[in-house]
Amino acid sequence: MAKKIIAIEGNPNDDANFVRALFKSMEIDYTNFKFESLGGEGEFEKKLEVLIKNLEKGDTFAFIRDAENKKPIVHLTTFQKQLEQWLPKKKLQILNIIPPSKLSQFENCETKTGICVLPSEGESGSLEDLCLKLFIKEPLSECVENFFTCIQKDNKIKKHLSKKKLLLQLVLFCCSQEKDFVYNAGSAAQKDYLNFKQKDIPELEKLKQFLKEFAK
Repeated sequence: MAKKIIAIEGNPNDDANFVRALFKSMEIDYTNFKFESLGGEGEFEKKLEVLIKNLEKGDTFAFIRDAENKKPIVHLTTFQKQLEQWLPKKKLQILNIIPPSKLSQFENCETKTGICVLPSEGESGSLEDLCLKLFIKEPLSECVENFFTCIQKDNKIKKHLSKKKLLLQLVLFCCSQEKDFVYNAGSAAQKDYLNFKQKDIPELEKLKQFLKEFAK
């Protein structure tokens, strides 16, 4: 029986839970989807290779990852090369796999594969950058930006700036709304602290469209 496999970079209690909550907000039943959490950059490639090599005819495979400090198109090119490296040409033909030619889309073939890079197709960054956009209309978002502008004058923060911004945003949000504290995107999404119904965030709409195509 054909499977729908969604491989997600990051912690299973964070990134994967974010995607589950987004499916729920879109009223898509994800109970039969197979979620695979791959861990962070630098460690997920071996897990990804195993998943790719075990694809069967008719499966749909989606890979969601952060752009980090690279251009998103670089990750598409890498994924295309990995498919051709890990699956011999004969198996590609047997499974009828056409590697995706663009980000966030699946080709018209029997066994589908696709890659979506966060926060969007056009910028580096991560899931946390997308989440910060969901908070952009919150009054406290300006406080967060002002705080980090102040402490960055000495250039003290070298890594994961968006993760730290989101953590502060969540803490302030939970305090001001008297809600249970959460400390990552997945938990915030599961508790409906993120507004997935917004229509004016292109990055969110693109991710939704990718997930809709995956779920077909």
